[in-house]
Amino acid sequence: MASQVPLVLRWVVNQDINMSIQSNCTRDNGGYTTCHCNKGYYGNPYVLNGCQDTDECKIPMTKNACFGYCNNLPGSHECRCPRGTRGDPYQHDGCVEV
Repeated sequence: MASQVPLVLRWVVNQDINMSIQSNCTRDNGGYTTCHCNKGYYGNPYVLNGCQDTDECKIPMTKNACFGYCNNLPGSHECRCPRGTRGDPYQHDGCVEV
């Protein structure tokens, strides 16, 4: 009767990969390359231009936390008070007329 021995195969790519500009890749001791899209980006980090900007202003949690004008920026966003007002656009009733 043959005994069973568990077998694990580990594949390693030993060449440079075309990673997305907006990604971060690391190699561990076994040669594995692990990539992730940078904060504020989503998609496939292993493909050139695979990480795309997340429009945080379309995410309800972010959109509802901005009580002024939400402006999407590369990898981030900002809230601004509407024209003719000033104050804190992150606070309810934080923008007041000037």
